[in-house]
Amino acid sequence: MKNKGGKIMENASKALIIAGAILIAILLISAGVYLMGMLTKPQEQAGAKADTMAIDSFNSDYTSYIGSSKSASEVKALLSRIISSNAVAGNAQHQITVSSTAVTSPANGLTTIAASATAATNLTNITTIQGKLLTSVTYTVTPTYTAGYITSINIK
Repeated sequence: MKNKGGKIMENASKALIIAGAILIAILLISAGVYLMGMLTKPQEQAGAKADTMAIDSFNSDYTSYIGSSKSASEVKALLSRIISSNAVAGNAQHQITVSSTAVTSPANGLTTIAASATAATNLTNITTIQGKLLTSVTYTVTPTYTAGYITSINIK
């Protein structure tokens, strides 16, 4: 019986050693997965920061023109920037449309014009709006954002 009892104790001892080794392996694998997750977070944050910087860079050309009490010359400068930006071939995904409900003067027989610079013919419409801005009037420029980018400007 001694031999038999000794073998049982020896097998139990081996089983405990194996169980301990398995627990240590699981712990090491979990630590590795945790560390990999921690290492990818800075890359994701850097990508998000780059996106934010690209959006801010694009929008910064227009933000000084946004608001109320803008003069006709300020609005004309904004429209010139939009025309230039929309003309850049690599900028196709960030086209800015322009609409206006107040650039016209009923006393002068002008009518409301809506313009969109996404098509070549609308360059003429934006230029027409520039020509019809009245120097004696102040305007309110309101942007519309899509995914953080200015995609539309309304002039009132």
